[in-house]
Amino acid sequence: MVAIKLSSGIGQMRRDFNKFENKTMNLIQRNAMLDAAYRTQRVLRLRSYPKAFPAAVNKGHVKAVTSLGMAGGRQNLRKSDLKLAIQNSLARKRRADIAIFDATGNGLGTNYMLRHALGGFKTAKDGQNIAVPTDFVRTKRTSRGIPDRLKPKQVLSSTGRKAAFITKVNGKDMIVQRQGKKDGSILPLYSLVPNVTIRKSFKFYEDSRIYNKLYDAAFAKEYAFRTNRAMKRKY
Repeated sequence: MVAIKLSSGIGQMRRDFNKFENKTMNLIQRNAMLDAAYRTQRVLRLRSYPKAFPAAVNKGHVKAVTSLGMAGGRQNLRKSDLKLAIQNSLARKRRADIAIFDATGNGLGTNYMLRHALGGFKTAKDGQNIAVPTDFVRTKRTSRGIPDRLKPKQVLSSTGRKAAFITKVNGKDMIVQRQGKKDGSILPLYSLVPNVTIRKSFKFYEDSRIYNKLYDAAFAKEYAFRTNRAMKRKY
């Protein structure tokens, strides 16, 4: 009697998939998180920030206020370091949390960007005025904020041909700086006001929601790619 034994091999296949999941799922999740996070960061930098500050886009500042790192750490990480941190967290806790955050103020963030993201009302203290920077000063903002040399107290203490002083410009109190030219030209640095309403202009939270959609797409793509590759190698 001639006979051929046929079997489905479902048990071995199930074991292979369990092994695949244990070895590869963390890698898939890590890559999907990174792909979605960097794409979200790009949206914030190229769309959200320029819309909020069209006349004062500063590359150093926009990078600082959209830093990427582990949630809670508030430390901007290089891609290689972030990969390792996510992988370690997934291995230990089976979850990882990353964040796009404002790294100005020595990594703690400042109320400046928060006010523009949420809106608010700022009032001067002790009867003083609020110095609102002009576009010229805003363009000089770095990851550490406005440089010391351009802060109101510093510019008002300057002397010489480019000394700064308070005067009225078009009926408004302003801090201006002499340009050292014979024509007596001045450069407005700050307008002085008792209070200021900060409109909600930086759609940080609204535009960040795209992360979930990007993550789902990246996860599906990564999972399909690695599953297909594993199946070809094994079967």
